[in-house]
Amino acid sequence: MKQNNFKTSITAKVAALCLSITIVSVLVISIVFISTLRSTWIEKDIARSHESLTTLSTEIHDHFHDWDHLVSYGAAAASFFITPYSADTANIERLLVHFNSFVPDVFKMYATSLVHWNDPDGWAVFSDGNMRESGWDNTQRPWFTAAMQGRGNLAHTEPYVDYFTGLLCITVSRIIQDDSGRSVGVMAADVKLDFLADLVKSGIYMQGQEIYLLTADGVFVTHPDPAAVLSRNFFTDYGFAEYRSAILSGQNFFVMASDMLIFSEGVEGTDWVLVSVIPTRVEFAELNAVLRRLALLILGLLAAATIVAVTFNYRTLTIPICKIKDAAHSLSEMDFTVAIEASRRDEIGDMQKAILRIRDNLKDSITAVQNANAHLALAKKSEKINDVVQGSMSVMEGMISDINGVNDNVNSQKESIQKASHSVDEIFTSVDSFRKTVMDQSSLVSESSHAVEKMIANISTVRTTADDTRQTMDILGKSSDFGRRMLLQLLDELGNVAKQSSSLQVANKTISDIAAQTNILAMNAAIEAAHAGEAGRGFAVVAGEVRKLAELSSKESEAVSKEIQKMGKIIAHIGTVSQETSQAMDTIFKGVSDVNTSFKTIDGSIREQAEEGVQVLDALKTVQNITVRVKSDTETIYTQSNAIHTEVEKLQKVSQMVNNGVGSVRSASGEISSFLQNVKSLSSS
Repeated sequence: MKQNNFKTSITAKVAALCLSITIVSVLVISIVFISTLRSTWIEKDIARSHESLTTLSTEIHDHFHDWDHLVSYGAAAASFFITPYSADTANIERLLVHFNSFVPDVFKMYATSLVHWNDPDGWAVFSDGNMRESGWDNTQRPWFTAAMQGRGNLAHTEPYVDYFTGLLCITVSRIIQDDSGRSVGVMAADVKLDFLADLVKSGIYMQGQEIYLLTADGVFVTHPDPAAVLSRNFFTDYGFAEYRSAILSGQNFFVMASDMLIFSEGVEGTDWVLVSVIPTRVEFAELNAVLRRLALLILGLLAAATIVAVTFNYRTLTIPICKIKDAAHSLSEMDFTVAIEASRRDEIGDMQKAILRIRDNLKDSITAVQNANAHLALAKKSEKINDVVQGSMSVMEGMISDINGVNDNVNSQKESIQKASHSVDEIFTSVDSFRKTVMDQSSLVSESSHAVEKMIANISTVRTTADDTRQTMDILGKSSDFGRRMLLQLLDELGNVAKQSSSLQVANKTISDIAAQTNILAMNAAIEAAHAGEAGRGFAVVAGEVRKLAELSSKESEAVSKEIQKMGKIIAHIGTVSQETSQAMDTIFKGVSDVNTSFKTIDGSIREQAEEGVQVLDALKTVQNITVRVKSDTETIYTQSNAIHTEVEKLQKVSQMVNNGVGSVRSASGEISSFLQNVKSLSSS
């Protein structure tokens, strides 16, 4: 069976685990962030839609308020010319013409009796002066019925298209009551609604958004398609019947239905409803673009994190572990020359140091065993030689050395001395080269020290500049914050001025109403003076002057109203500009804060670089001191090597003399050997 040699890598597992944790963490954080961003986006749009619909509702309510006031004042003024038995139609007509000019949206005002206008006690007056046909029955008109059901309150008809003008309009009506509270007629005003389409359209703040004004039945009052007005129903067109009651309740309502966002708000004082419809693809188009850019950013960050993790794992784990594995393999093959680094201060460094100790201990053990074997062999050889010498040289006491062996030893010593002399020459040359290298290293260390000192000085200059810049940014931040607070205070004051302008507008409106009422009273007084004949002529003059004064007051009030409105627009424009300036100041303040934070980070980095530069400089100084000591020791070694070289040359000369002496001894030993042979022969014989 073939053995599977596949090996798993622990570093690959660690890298895969770290990468998986990083990816899962980034995905979880991204999901939470996207969910929060989507919720925040929807909440922002809800607030924006609510603000838009509230503004439109307020403007529509203001128009209704003007129409209601016009009809109320008209009814009050007309009551002076109406009794239960008769009506001064001429003065009522002049009154209607006069009041009809107050509000531009009102194109016709009219007043009728409580019975058929063509009956003996009936009457009808129109601001346009046109009388209706005899078959026209005022008591059957919707506005008349609504006024009678209102019992003295204002009533509004459903929107309709006027038969004569073809305009979309409604009729505002109420009962005319005399001083005793008796109903004596009905006052009504036809109001054209064509301006509502543009008004509602002005509330659209997003492309693709639609805003509709609906009746209490959901019928369109405004629609981009004019043919849909009063002919189509919102809930039928969009299929939102399940939200009908919630939308038509008049309360603020929001729902995300299928592919639409629906916002609704009632118009105060009416049963109408404003509805905003936004397709989700439009609503979230910008958000989706942001999310796509965010996804690309996350993918980029994941890729960068993967590269960093793999690189870090390869450099910090894979390479050191592979070196440790190679060193262990070399030691298993008894190779003790393998180089092992032990510079790290972590678990890998501990493994490197352990392998290093194993190598040194194993090397020392093997060397000790080899030395022990050498000593044992030498002892056995010495014992054998001693036995041979004892057996062969028992005759001569004190003569145990073999002259030939001595000669060989002397020659070997001579060769060893020559080799030693050669080695000493090489050592002397190496020491001289090492001495030059140390001197060069000393010069380089000195240059590095000067360079590091210059770098530290530059870092100190940069740090001083950064401190000055940071102080300047602090001053700029405080100034921008002060400016922002002043702008906020200006906005508050502008708000107060706007409130005062509104109060002035209300007061001016009251003055205008008083002037109108005074004008009516003056008209009434003039009529009464006319009835009095000559006795009322003086009173008629006074009434005429009062009427002129009332008309002058009305004109002045109108001029003041226009000026107040103009001032209100100017204040609103100043407020908008101030708010935009405040937002710009907020952006500047945030930017200054970010820059200040960056300078603090830079200052911290410069401090760290300065400290590290000082450490490097100290280390270089230490290296320089060590280099100086090494240089001194090298000079000593160089001197000693020179002395050894001289002594070796002397030893060569002595060795030559010993060699010559050994030759003489050898000749003498030959003669002694002959003598011993003769003695041995004699002994043998």
